[in-house]
Amino acid sequence: MLGNSTRHTARSARHIIERTATTLALPLPKSLTKALAHADDVTSQADQMVQHSALPTAVLDALAAGQDPPTDPAVQRALIGSALAGLQFPDRAADYAATLIVDALNTHADTLLTTWAEALEDDTNAMVHAADVLPTHDLEDTKTIIRSAPDIIAAWSAAVEASKRWQAATEGFGALATTAHTDATGHLVRILPVLDADLDTARQLDTTDRRPTVWDIVCAGHEPALTTITEFRARRSRLLDELRDAEAHAEAERAARYRRALQI
Repeated sequence: MLGNSTRHTARSARHIIERTATTLALPLPKSLTKALAHADDVTSQADQMVQHSALPTAVLDALAAGQDPPTDPAVQRALIGSALAGLQFPDRAADYAATLIVDALNTHADTLLTTWAEALEDDTNAMVHAADVLPTHDLEDTKTIIRSAPDIIAAWSAAVEASKRWQAATEGFGALATTAHTDATGHLVRILPVLDADLDTARQLDTTDRRPTVWDIVCAGHEPALTTITEFRARRSRLLDELRDAEAHAEAERAARYRRALQI
């Protein structure tokens, strides 16, 4: 069996994806909705098949009706249900359903993210505008904001709402990355879902233990755009290659300085 962790991953990812779709006011693709409903149906039907004590009654009912118990449909169903009850069948069914959910999310991941990216374009524009006109980049500094002109307050309000939508989308990306066994959480690479950054840019933006938010990235002068899992993997590969080259170059320079020091 796959275990509780896989089931938890599937349930959590599904919940986050559905929540993101609600936040962005975008329906999930019909094919994904159908696949998720199928997974639910498998679990429901599997639970109904397990029968712990129906076999004796089914046999007696067959005998009372003059039926041969081994050939009676109710007895056969009860026999299967009784056998399944001793085989951890509900757990196996839950594992199977979790696999169906993960497969469905993986299949639709890039399509979902592309749709979300298009929906976020206006939010990005609102955040870029706000970063240019607000008297502070601290969106929680309402004391400063409320002393501003109405158009500034409107820009701030739009940026706050856009940040919430972007936050939902990045959480959705993280859920899809998890189901796809793609690590998007590491230092430097964690900004790549929203920005195609080179190593220098990544180092400038990702300077603390806290993941930079989309608002942080906008305030630093960059325009974010949500990417797909496929493109993220390509970005991560390029960045890690650049990081390895930079580390190799730095090591070569340290070795050269050491050799020069020995010659003095």
